[in-house]
Order: sequence, then C-alpha cells, then structure tokens
Amino acid sequence: MSDKNRSKYSNDELASDLTSRIQRWLLAACAGVCLLVGLAILVWPRGDQASREYFANTLLKVGVVCGLAWLAAPQLERFGWHRLRGTLLVAIVIVMVLWAVRPRIGAIAGAVIIGASVFFSLLGWLRSSVFDSPVKSDFSPKTGKIKKNPTRS
Repeated sequence: MSDKNRSKYSNDELASDLTSRIQRWLLAACAGVCLLVGLAILVWPRGDQASREYFANTLLKVGVVCGLAWLAAPQLERFGWHRLRGTLLVAIVIVMVLWAVRPRIGAIAGAVIIGASVFFSLLGWLRSSVFDSPVKSDFSPKTGKIKKNPTRS
C-alpha cells in the first residue's frame, strides 16, 4: 500500500486489512496441506486399504471446503463475515467439514447452529428492548469526589 493510500485509512482499517489477508492465507495453507496429504496417502500404499482411502478422502474433502472458503473470502467480507464472533466462525467451519465428511450429521449440526443463532439473536433483542428502557432508574450511582487517604503521604 502506498503512502498516499495509507493516509486515507486509520490504523484500525489497516489492521483489519492485514488480519483478513492473514486469515485468507491461513485458509489457503490449510487447504493446500490437506489436499497434498490426502493425495500422498492415496499414492503411497501403506496400511489398511479401507482406512487409508477413508482418511485420504476425508482430507481431500476438508481441503476442498477450505479452498472454497479461501476463494469466497473477498465476497464474504462485503457481507460483514469478519464482524462475526470467532466462536460462530469456528462452528460454521466445523459444520462445513462435518457436512463434507458425514452429510447427515452435518445437516443436523447446521440446523442446530441456525436454531441456536436465531434463539440467541431473539434473546439479545428481547434483553435490549426490555432491560434498556428509556425510563431512568432511581438507583443511579452517586459519584462524589474521592477523598485523599490521610494515612498516605
């Protein structure tokens, strides 16, 4: 980024841009490693055939899911996915991996995540509308001048 563009952006925007770039490269690295290890397991025969194929196919599917997330990251930034909590992003990635490995379990986990998101959104909306009323409370804290401790010099 040139010095001319750097003056237009605040430090928070620059840090956010750097963070999103690091996240994208981590996704790309995860996808590449999973794809390469999955292919290596398929190529070099060692151990039980069925378990080797299952493990290799699982790694290949996880690599494809991470690769698709890497490709979709710029479009997802427009929708504000970087403002989501980290726990929700981890849950979404876990659901995507489950969906790739075991579609039935992934569908159930996806439904649970959607249901929990709706439930907690409604709970937050109710909490803000009920407890943050515009009426002032009589129990406001009384702040006064703090007196100096006479025992300390």
